[in-house]
Amino acid sequence: MAATFLIRVRGKDGMWRVPGVSEATTIAEVKTLVQDLKGVEADTQTLSLDAKGDALADGDVLGDLGIGRGDILFIRYDGTAAKAAAPAPAAPGAGVVIAGGEIVGSKAADTGKAAFRPGMQAMRDIKRTWNWNEFMDLTRAHEFTVKQQAEAHCKKVSVDTEMMLSFVRYVQGKAFQTTRVAWLLGFFTEEGEAVAVAAYEPPQVASVDACELLEDPRAETVSALAQLLGMERVGMLYCHPPRHDPDRAFTVIAPEVVMAARAQAEAGPGSPFVTVKVTATETGEVSTEAFQVSDQGCVMVDKGAVSAAKPGQELPAAPAGAADAEASPPEPAAAAAAPAGTGVGRSISGRVGRSMSGKVSSAAAPGTGAAAAAAEGGTGGKEEEEEEEEEDGDDGAGAAAAAGGGGAASGAGAPSDAASAAAGAAAGAEAPSGPAMDAAHSLIVNAPFHCIVEAKPAAAIDVSFVLAHVPIGQSTYFLHSAFPRASRRAEAGEPAPGGGDLSRHLAAYSAPHGMEEALRDFELLLFLAEQPFLQGMMDTVADAVLDPRAPLDEGHKELIRAVATD
Repeated sequence: MAATFLIRVRGKDGMWRVPGVSEATTIAEVKTLVQDLKGVEADTQTLSLDAKGDALADGDVLGDLGIGRGDILFIRYDGTAAKAAAPAPAAPGAGVVIAGGEIVGSKAADTGKAAFRPGMQAMRDIKRTWNWNEFMDLTRAHEFTVKQQAEAHCKKVSVDTEMMLSFVRYVQGKAFQTTRVAWLLGFFTEEGEAVAVAAYEPPQVASVDACELLEDPRAETVSALAQLLGMERVGMLYCHPPRHDPDRAFTVIAPEVVMAARAQAEAGPGSPFVTVKVTATETGEVSTEAFQVSDQGCVMVDKGAVSAAKPGQELPAAPAGAADAEASPPEPAAAAAAPAGTGVGRSISGRVGRSMSGKVSSAAAPGTGAAAAAAEGGTGGKEEEEEEEEEDGDDGAGAAAAAGGGGAASGAGAPSDAASAAAGAAAGAEAPSGPAMDAAHSLIVNAPFHCIVEAKPAAAIDVSFVLAHVPIGQSTYFLHSAFPRASRRAEAGEPAPGGGDLSRHLAAYSAPHGMEEALRDFELLLFLAEQPFLQGMMDTVADAVLDPRAPLDEGHKELIRAVATD
């Protein structure tokens, strides 16, 4: 029997996970699975390899299409998908119901003290005969022995300097008193590094405490454009108001861990998908960190085994027998440094390889607070930066700071004793105890799940147990970040970018460097891709952006100028 795996299907209602497929599964069978999972009639579905690509035939086989574990198919269909209905609470005495591969228990209030575990029925109320193996399987399905992941799957993340400057300047204008999210677009290297070339900020409602992502009508266009440029979603970028806790290597709080885990889970297990966060220090300098949620942390969030504690929530008492078992949060494991000389900006195979010339600049060593490169003046094309050898590579590097008084960038990696603590533990020495647990940094264990932390039962888990550092560097790649962002305009109640914005952008960039240089901006390309009479030429535009040897002809330039009206 062929091994089964999970694929993902992206459509207008979001990303869905479709388990139980194999290399021998046909497109018709995938449609049937989607119908069973989401209520979308199979005969209304159109599946393709990219957002605006040709429809796949029902007889096409996943293996022949090169579709494997965690890969994405794109779907178009009529109507909307049905929302998954929550299972009805089991009636008293009804026992455990196995539904769709998930174990569904009754409410803890219905079970009393005789319950097998909180949220489940008493064993004697389950009308069946149990053998030992089945009992152990039921136990294991609800139990996690929490262990730190030795290192992140992402060996390093390199971010475009101008892209980071654009994001940092915007949130600096709000004194960092906001929470904001952007998707990082780029590519992964064979060495497991993430290269973030551009950032797309989806529609969102941001406040000081939280950020709500809204339905994005541009999602399919963003994905299709990224593919034309040889890119995909490689991570998430977000900012938050300043926090200061000298006892913690990470200033990530539980709701952010849950948000990152859900985004990372969409990329599939073992993916180098990375989360980068930006904030300000007590002195006003810009601080960045990059991290991944452990595989186990993603699974626990996905299954609902843990959830973020609410602000000010009193942590639940440890389970019986664990009065003295509250585990101190550990120092996060540092990801291994990228080998010297393996700059993530070097040319790679595929379309991006034709034009990628950026090289990684030095990542600041832990605790140095080195400033990142400021934006280059003027409106000229991007110049290649000199590659520098990393000093350590076990912690985050500083992000770009705004030029001309916009603040500096400082490294915000783990304290310098993190590595020594890890080395001491490896040698059998006892690691120093971490900071006391609090609600902001705690994941609450939900019934009927059970977590073991450091060999003892735990009712809450410090977020440090499920986080791993990722070294961060910066470079200059092939896209600008100058064109106005639609989501920022919407947040300010201003009109969306239009022809006047395009006219001003072309005037600033085209005169000294030609239209091809002016078009090297992801937000501008997204604006063009939404113009009906330009959609058929976007592949040609993408070629011109990626390859200096494939300039646009005059006819294409005139069509673009026709949009640029004041």
